[in-house]
Amino acid sequence: MKFAKTTSLFALILMIVLTIPMIMQVPVKADSTVNVKTYLFVNAAPSPVGIGQPIYISLFFSKPVPLIGAFGGATLLENLKVNVVKPDGTNETLGPYTSDTTGGVGGLSYTPATTGNYTFQGTFPGQNIGIDSFTNTTYIMNADMSPAVTVVVQEAPVGGYSSPPLPTDYWTRPLYATNYDWAQKIGGNWYGCGRPAFNHCGGYDASNNNYNPYSTAPKTAHILWTKPTTTGGQPGGETVANQISAYVASSPLYHYFEPVILNGVIYYNYWAAQTDNAGILAVDIRTGETLWQKNTTDILIYGQVMTAHNNEEFGSQAFLWT
Repeated sequence: MKFAKTTSLFALILMIVLTIPMIMQVPVKADSTVNVKTYLFVNAAPSPVGIGQPIYISLFFSKPVPLIGAFGGATLLENLKVNVVKPDGTNETLGPYTSDTTGGVGGLSYTPATTGNYTFQGTFPGQNIGIDSFTNTTYIMNADMSPAVTVVVQEAPVGGYSSPPLPTDYWTRPLYATNYDWAQKIGGNWYGCGRPAFNHCGGYDASNNNYNPYSTAPKTAHILWTKPTTTGGQPGGETVANQISAYVASSPLYHYFEPVILNGVIYYNYWAAQTDNAGILAVDIRTGETLWQKNTTDILIYGQVMTAHNNEEFGSQAFLWT
């Protein structure tokens, strides 16, 4: 009898466990439509500004677009516009625009032709952003109009950002964000053709630029430091000493020294012997100091700088590929 009770209890537990996935697969019944209140804002700057100078405009919501569904993504908002009221009372419409994944629109500009007050106001007609498949609910972003922003336009031009002058003496990395104008002039990063080595593809980069098109090279040749990348020289002993029996680090397919340079650091494979990769080294290109060494048989092949702008982050990040 005790065995029968135990068996019945086990069967009941098993039935409950097997039923849970079936319950989870039943869609949760929720409201068929949800109206999402929106708060739209516009920014227009600088103020004051001179005739013929650009007024920079951006549209943005107080919150990003909701992510709908179990694996939902942000929907781009459409038909965003900016209404401009000129000093004479006439109106001009800018747009329509489509938002980015953050729900905003940036990079807009407007150039005034006369003096006076210009008023900017953003509008959004509302939008059905889709159905949440998990709750079977339709989400609608309500229409909204931003508070108005006024910019004063005057005759005299207004001075804007002025990049600090380029250095005339020795300088080091990093290039600070406030000196962003330096990057295209002395940053000097450019894309290579990939393996096997840039000297086999007819140019240093994918556009066949056989030079660094972004910055000026030193006027005099100089050696900062030296490091071995693999074995070299004559083996000696039983090996005949001549011009072709030296240790060699070349191949028609792969080269033993194909460095990647990112942010003032040179990364390269270190070959203890020509056929055995001993790891990847990161070296300060200015001082020659080894910053780190990763003991791995993986071979470094590419470097990448990825620039991103999404709901969670923006900026550039560097990656190494093996």
